[in-house]
Amino acid sequence: MQSQDRARSLRVLRTSITNPNLQFLNMKYHILPLLLVLFIATGCGNKVPLSGIVTFSDTGEPVPLGVVYFVTPTFQAQGAIQEDGTYVVGSDKIKDGLPSGTYQVFITGVDHIELRQLRPLGQTDPNTGENIDRRFQEETRTSLINPKYTNPDTSGLTVSVDRSTRTFDIQVERAR
Repeated sequence: MQSQDRARSLRVLRTSITNPNLQFLNMKYHILPLLLVLFIATGCGNKVPLSGIVTFSDTGEPVPLGVVYFVTPTFQAQGAIQEDGTYVVGSDKIKDGLPSGTYQVFITGVDHIELRQLRPLGQTDPNTGENIDRRFQEETRTSLINPKYTNPDTSGLTVSVDRSTRTFDIQVERAR
C-alpha cells in the first residue's frame, strides 16, 4: 500500500514538472511573494499628506491663485492654490498626498487677469447696422510672482517629504 502511494506521489510530481500549466502555477506562487515585497519596499501606496500656504514675502499676504508642483525626474504631484493661499497636494487623486522623497518645487499659473469689454453685447454695428452678438474683450495678464518661481531649476524651492512632514509653507517674491 505504501509503495502505491509513493508511486502515485512521484507521478504527480513528474506531471507537475513536465506539465506547462502546472509549471506556471508553481512559478506564480514564487513570483507573487517577490512582487509583494517589491511593492512594499518601493513605498507604493504609502503617501504622505502634504499641505501649506503660499504667501508674498514682503507683506505675508496669500497668493490667491496658481498651482504648486512637486517634481522628481520620474514623478509629479500638484496642489491648486485657493483664494486664501492654501493648497493640498495630490498625485493620483486630488489631495491624496505624495510618496516620501526629495522634490523640486515650482509654481505656475499665477496671473492677475483683467478683462475689458470693448463693446457692449447686443450693440449695433455702426457700419452695417447689424446686431453684434459676439462679446469683444481685451485680456491683460500680469504675473503676480517673480518668474523664477515658475521653473523647478530656478525656483530654489525643495522639500524632503517623510512621515513627519505634514506642511510646506512657501514665501515668494512679487513680480517686478
